[in-house]
Amino acid sequence: MDILNFYVTILGWLAYNVIMFSIEKDKYDSTHTTFPFRQYIGEYWDNWLASLIMAPVLLWLGYKQLDIISDPLSEHASTIRWTDLYYLASGFATEFVINLIKRIKK
Repeated sequence: MDILNFYVTILGWLAYNVIMFSIEKDKYDSTHTTFPFRQYIGEYWDNWLASLIMAPVLLWLGYKQLDIISDPLSEHASTIRWTDLYYLASGFATEFVINLIKRIKK
């Protein structure tokens, strides 16, 4: 596993969670009310955990060379290619999987 892939995956996880936090906080900012930070943590800790667990899954996919668009004739270099953008999607991929499972269960 390339260490750069690990860093990009963690960066993607952090970016996703900061974006989600910002969206929720903006709802309170627009009404000029205090954001309930403790309540937010209590309600969203499981989402953070789920998306953090998705990070090693994405790293495993990359380790196994399961690129989104792969060229079977190319040698796999140890650098990040544009086809490795899914490393940034650890949070977004988690939400996709959660919503997919919810739809299947209906």
